[in-house]
Amino acid sequence: MIISVFTDLVPFFVIFAVFVLLFSLVIEIMGADIDSYGDDGAVYIGLPKFAKIMIQIFRNSIGDINIVSYGVWDPRSVGDDHQMIADADQCISEKMAD
Repeated sequence: MIISVFTDLVPFFVIFAVFVLLFSLVIEIMGADIDSYGDDGAVYIGLPKFAKIMIQIFRNSIGDINIVSYGVWDPRSVGDDHQMIADADQCISEKMAD
């Protein structure tokens, strides 16, 4: 029975690892970052940003919740919402002109 439990855990851990990787990739692609890595980042000294994000996503999944900072995607960090939309429209029109 214990062997059956451990064999059933293998697919779960594989899918769990894939989800942690995928969510980490989404956060990295969006240019987001974790607000606080805990202990003022002292735990993760020397690790690349992507490794820090993967560890934090794992920690979030087991209940040690930390908030993601969306950086450029958050209008509050940019300032005026209308200016952000105007900049995006200008960028799109410049791309279409090329």
